[in-house]
Amino acid sequence: MTVDRSLIEALRLWDEGLLPEAEAAFRKAAKEDPADAMPAIGLGALYNSLGRHNPAHVVFSRAVTLDPESAPAWDGLGESLIGIGREEEAVNAWRLALVLDPDRGKTHFSLGAALASFGDHEGALAALGRAHELMPTSSTVHSNLILAMHYAPGISRWKIFAEHRRWNDLYASPKPRPPIADPDPDRPIRVGFVSDDFRFHAVYFFFHDTFTGRPRDRWRGILYANQTVSNDCTRTFMEAADVFRDVHAMDDETLARQIRDDGIDILIDLDGHTKGNRLPVFALRPAPVQVTFLDYVDTSGLDAMDFIIADEHLIPPEFEKYYTEEVIRLAGDALCYSPPDYDLPVSEPAAVKNGHITFGCFSTAHKISTETVALWSRVLDRVDHSRLLLNVPVYRNQVVRERYLGLFEDHEIARRRVEFRQGATHELFLGQYRDVDIALDTMPDSSGLNTCEALWMGVPVIALAGDRQSARLATSHVLAAGFPEYAAAGEDDFIAKAAALAADIPALTERRRGQRDKVTASALCDRGRY
Repeated sequence: MTVDRSLIEALRLWDEGLLPEAEAAFRKAAKEDPADAMPAIGLGALYNSLGRHNPAHVVFSRAVTLDPESAPAWDGLGESLIGIGREEEAVNAWRLALVLDPDRGKTHFSLGAALASFGDHEGALAALGRAHELMPTSSTVHSNLILAMHYAPGISRWKIFAEHRRWNDLYASPKPRPPIADPDPDRPIRVGFVSDDFRFHAVYFFFHDTFTGRPRDRWRGILYANQTVSNDCTRTFMEAADVFRDVHAMDDETLARQIRDDGIDILIDLDGHTKGNRLPVFALRPAPVQVTFLDYVDTSGLDAMDFIIADEHLIPPEFEKYYTEEVIRLAGDALCYSPPDYDLPVSEPAAVKNGHITFGCFSTAHKISTETVALWSRVLDRVDHSRLLLNVPVYRNQVVRERYLGLFEDHEIARRRVEFRQGATHELFLGQYRDVDIALDTMPDSSGLNTCEALWMGVPVIALAGDRQSARLATSHVLAAGFPEYAAAGEDDFIAKAAALAADIPALTERRRGQRDKVTASALCDRGRY
């Protein structure tokens, strides 16, 4: 009974936000009965929620020893393992949790997210679909399922749109448009931005500088940060904002009320259905005008979202039937890329020293579908002796590497022609473009920031526009940067363009020398225009 009381007290303290006190209470419960796994499970869950995955791993390792048949213990162990970069072990822990409790929706959700990061789209959709069945009231689970559908080949645009609309039907209810809080026409407009990504993230390179350079006499910028992770980039966002609010602990109603109290005129969503989104807040209609764009390249599906910002390449007129929002098209590009300030010179093509062409892709495995592998294999087959370099942290996982090597072997591409690297700090990561001659786009989900970074590092990017907004990012960027010759009209043209660039190394060398200057002077990087 004493242990039960201590556990109840720990949970109460946690619920009230008294986290040091909750930690102490969990530890007290563990001392009162060292053979009971429950205090360890509670303490580990607290650590995981705080992003303290190393101590969580220690605690959950003890919990599964104390009670090897506890599904919550194995589930928490998996979460701690994914947090410290041991993805394969995390998947094994979650699979064991599901053997013990096949209807544990949270575990299906975690497993699905991990499989998506491995590029196992079929497995991810199965796990996330089951999680949605078991947790039908969770808008977060449903958003992750919708996001995973974009990466998987063979899913029609109509089916994805229908799933967006089903999200709206399940989690949103009609709300009246609120009036403008202050109708004074001479005051600055109040614009709020909601994101999980006011940190080191793609949002930083596409949003920070333009936000910082805003005309402050015309509009005030209020940032609603939903993230639990902060870094030096977060500090610069805080300094640039007129108001910076940490809102991750606010429930939807509380955040919507805060937005109304702030008198926001235009509320802009930067997340869509990606991780950490607050779309349920937008469904509550806290602002007179609501807009979505940037990190998610599709409709929100919400009746309460008024506009989506795009360009003529991302959303041509014939795509508008897939959007609940009115499309605002910016000239040139929907985004503005700000290159980093690293001292990274452009190198000569890798082929000069290697004697063969190296194609490359530094996008996450999410984007590298079986369709992508099939297309890239045709490129490798067309260009004799060429190699392929793939470079992100998930490739430290041998299971992921073996899966992709097997897919390439199915297309008769020898293992020795595919090299994996494991990422690095951002500066070192960009520096590794010295080992790539030509970058290749992915399908059915295109590369955004990676395309801009490759172009800035002097590497041509062969882009392929697909049948949806998420499949057209690279095309939009290469065209805005002034390289229409990189934009392929179809798969055969994609292969032909890659082969043509690969066939003339002197021309590739000359192109590489001048590409950065052309990119920085283009519409892609024209902050003043944007």
